[in-house]
Amino acid sequence: MFNPHSDIDIIRIRVRPEVKKRARAAFAARGLVTSEAIRIFLCKAIIKWAWKLEPRWLGTSSPYYSVN
Repeated sequence: MFNPHSDIDIIRIRVRPEVKKRARAAFAARGLVTSEAIRIFLCKAIIKWAWKLEPRWLGTSSPYYSVN
């Protein structure tokens, strides 16, 4: 049987109730639910930062640092 959500991962976060409440209201004012707004944020982050990500905060001596 086909499951339309079979290729979707779930992200869980902890957030203060007041932040959640205010964010939900801000998203609703724009016709969005929280999950849609988070998906938009993640996609925009990929577009904006995909080619600029450098772990500068780790320092060049980190095993995670790469100049490639």
